Amino acid sequence: MKKAAIYIRINRIEEKNHCSYAVQEKETKKYLTKRHLGLAELYADIIPGMKDNKRPALQKLLKDAKAKKFDFVVVYRLERISNNIKTLHAFLQELKKSGIELKSVEENSSHEKLLIQLLNLFDEYKRLLSNAIKQGEGYSKSKPYNLKTA
Repeated sequence: MKKAAIYIRINRIEEKNHCSYAVQEKETKKYLTKRHLGLAELYADIIPGMKDNKRPALQKLLKDAKAKKFDFVVVYRLERISNNIKTLHAFLQELKKSGIELKSVEENSSHEKLLIQLLNLFDEYKRLLSNAIKQGEGYSKSKPYNLKTA
């Protein structure tokens, strides 16, 4: 049976609404049950106002991902990882390096699908641009303005 880690993040405001600890735990565990996934570990950051790189449970999750202690990371929503797009992208890249997939309970929401597709599109563009530069193509095949060649 494949194993999944659950990641939960809350702050004081969310504790009172739809993103409470109880809601996130219930929904992510239900997700595991529906997909016949075992629970490797539940990671939770409940300290409000923590910077993304200061959250101890998130850091432990990344360390365990590198050690391949699970096959998937399940979150209630992508924003539970980070509200910052750069941080979310870096997190997804770290998981990808370790061969770990990120699953969101609300992955069917159109904005989450769009976000993941955009991040993948930017990665593809970055890779293509890097290859073009390595082959000497640069950004453009035409000479830059006022460039004199010998």
